Amino acid sequence: MLGVFGLATVAHAQAGRATPEIVAEATVDPTREINFASGIWPRRVYTGQQATYEIGIFLSESMRSRLRSNPQFVPPDVRSVIAYDLPLPGRLFSRTQGGQAWDVHVYSRALFPVAPGLIEIAPARLNWLVPLSNSIFAREEAHSATSSSHRLQVVPPPAEGRPADFTGAVGQLQVAARTDASPKRVGDPFVLTVTVQGVGNVGLFPRPEVAIPWAHVVTGPERVRVDSSSAIIRGDKAFEWVVTPRQQGRHDVPALRYPYFNPYTEQYEVSVTNTLPISVAGGGLVAATPEDSAATPRYQLRRSLRGDVGIPWPASAWYWLGVLGIPLPALAARWRRRPARVRTVSSVERLTRWASAAVPDPVEVRRAFREAIGARVVTFAPSLTNRRTMEKVLRRAGVTASTARDVVAMVDEMDAALYGEQRLRQGDLAQRALALYGQVDAEAIPVAGAAPSARRRGAAATGVMLLAAAALHAAATDRDATAFRNALQTWDAGDVADARSAFEQLARRRPRAADAWMNAGTTAWALGDTAQAVVGWQRALRLEPMADDARARLILTPSFRDGILGDIPAIPVNLLAGVALAVWAFAWWRRGPAPGRWLATSFLLGGVALLANERHAGRRQVVIVGDESLRDLPAMSGTPGARVTVGETGRVLVGQGNWSRVRMADGREGWIDASRTAELELPRVIATN
Repeated sequence: MLGVFGLATVAHAQAGRATPEIVAEATVDPTREINFASGIWPRRVYTGQQATYEIGIFLSESMRSRLRSNPQFVPPDVRSVIAYDLPLPGRLFSRTQGGQAWDVHVYSRALFPVAPGLIEIAPARLNWLVPLSNSIFAREEAHSATSSSHRLQVVPPPAEGRPADFTGAVGQLQVAARTDASPKRVGDPFVLTVTVQGVGNVGLFPRPEVAIPWAHVVTGPERVRVDSSSAIIRGDKAFEWVVTPRQQGRHDVPALRYPYFNPYTEQYEVSVTNTLPISVAGGGLVAATPEDSAATPRYQLRRSLRGDVGIPWPASAWYWLGVLGIPLPALAARWRRRPARVRTVSSVERLTRWASAAVPDPVEVRRAFREAIGARVVTFAPSLTNRRTMEKVLRRAGVTASTARDVVAMVDEMDAALYGEQRLRQGDLAQRALALYGQVDAEAIPVAGAAPSARRRGAAATGVMLLAAAALHAAATDRDATAFRNALQTWDAGDVADARSAFEQLARRRPRAADAWMNAGTTAWALGDTAQAVVGWQRALRLEPMADDARARLILTPSFRDGILGDIPAIPVNLLAGVALAVWAFAWWRRGPAPGRWLATSFLLGGVALLANERHAGRRQVVIVGDESLRDLPAMSGTPGARVTVGETGRVLVGQGNWSRVRMADGREGWIDASRTAELELPRVIATN
């Protein structure tokens, strides 16, 4: 529900406005302290002509003093029209009838029908609360009232006298043309702007037809400015074209006719622009087709497919491994005098030592023997702690049955020597244990000898895989180079649409091939597809931020911001990252006091490289693919707000279903259907077709 104007005089002035029709023509009841009425003037209009819908709230002096809050009204929802709220009157109006005086509050809305027919306007509703007494604690009683419904008759402009080039403009209009101040050269585009201004529904003014025989013309964006500060809606709509001269010399941009229907004189009229003289110097950016030197001009394409642009250093894991690895030698030097590691003696060596000892320790002999046997057959069992499975494990390892039984008997004998009453010569026991281990080692499967064979097989398999990958990469590279050459030949033959399709397919197969993206954008621009041209050129420039050709063409597109703080800053990320890494290494390896200043310099350079790389990546950046209005809610029922045009770029703030909330370069913000945008970030999945 919308709030009605305050009960005091409204401060919004509307200079020169006459008394609204609703004040004089509304039917009021002298017995009522509040009257609510509505009306529409005129009641018969042409398609695209303004009709003014007015609502009047008539308040008596006594009722005005009793009301604690402003009345609230709900305006009707009118279909098949474009509506603009008009400003509040600069003063209160009054009406006297039957001895009763009212203050009249007026709300106005301009309606522009978009199609002929009969439009039904439903009643509006007014709600207000009236205290039951003068006490501030008195309960309030709710009241409501509805206005009458209305019909608006909409007729099309007459067929009689209609110009052949009439495209539907309705209003009182004037048209003017101008070009930018850039020097004009062959192949050097400039912008032609035609502005239509006057009274009428500015947003629906059609684009005029432009034909320039000595140049190639590509449709550009549109800009709308609506002035609703008075009772009559007016404004202007600017149309742009990118004009690329293909003939040098002195030329004229022909005068443009803009026929329109004036609903106030009920006649067709024509506004004509002035002829614009243009001087075009020589240039070499336009290539004519072999069949006709005066054919449609085109930008130069990149003629060779170079290798893929490598991943920027700040986005590479190897770079960060280097950053982390550089300080290690410096840190290791601080612990240079660390104690030497104690060499671990193997179980076989310990068993050999005890066999040659004069008085061997039976506990150590037993432990060394069991550990040596266990280490030898560890491939076939994790341990030999279970005596019952010892013989099975030894047999599984390839030891003969007799030797396996001897090992079990040796273990039993050692246990008896330790825990029984037998007193055997310990030196003889250790020597026999060592000999028995040698017999097990000779009979068991040579596990250690199998590893080199397995390693050789693994190395061979790895080599075969690497060779196969190299062969596939070479074949793919050759295939892509052939496809690139074929696309160039298609372009040179004049088949722009097929050339565009071929370059786009190649770019999606090779997402880091800047040459493919650049040519895909150029061919899209030649076909008038501004959105896809922006996608191709931006991706090419994001891969090669120092490329002058891509940057020069993007400047011609809507909303692109150039410069160090622009959309794609011309900063060599790898160079900055390399210098930062070198300073980082110098700071750690230099001799002298603490390297604070050098580390700070490295952090600064690395931070700039990281920020530039993030801008180049284009994450969550999108381009508008169709003229649209940003809405306040993620739904078609949301209220339309700022307009965006084809080719403008913005940043996605948040997504919700099929809708995205975007912020444009100039701060405009709102919801838009995600299907009306295209991502600028490079695709991460390589397409197969």
